[in-house]
Amino acid sequence: MALLVHEIESNEHVSDFIDTLQMYHQKHSYDGVEGLEAKLLHSGRNSEVSLALRKKELFSRLLAKYSMFDSAQQIFAYLLSKIEQDFRSYVLPNLANSSSGEIDLLFGQYVINPCASEIKSGVFCLNSAIAAGMVYWLAEQCYIRWHA
Repeated sequence: MALLVHEIESNEHVSDFIDTLQMYHQKHSYDGVEGLEAKLLHSGRNSEVSLALRKKELFSRLLAKYSMFDSAQQIFAYLLSKIEQDFRSYVLPNLANSSSGEIDLLFGQYVINPCASEIKSGVFCLNSAIAAGMVYWLAEQCYIRWHA
């Protein structure tokens, strides 16, 4: 975080995304259900669309605000890759045989809460809303889903 503060204070911008962050900016469709809203509707989560879109936008604004700094890109790439890996390890294997409530608990326990706990102070701090926004942003990019 200290490096990010230094980059902001000295106005050290980068013009390109690091490779990992660039990868997440490229959509990767798994099954033809593309985009956050389509994924939520496909999994019967119609009532979650509005809040999910707002949380995704919350993260999108944070990403846009700090993505011109190399160390922020490193932080975002780390967090997004952690979220994706935790989703693949703890949630994905349970999608076919779990209720929506059980899936929500797995997302909370293994994906959202650990991410929200990563950065508690500094230039930006994470909370559950931003961590959920990261999950929804990754769903928009087709790296996360709620259906088997």
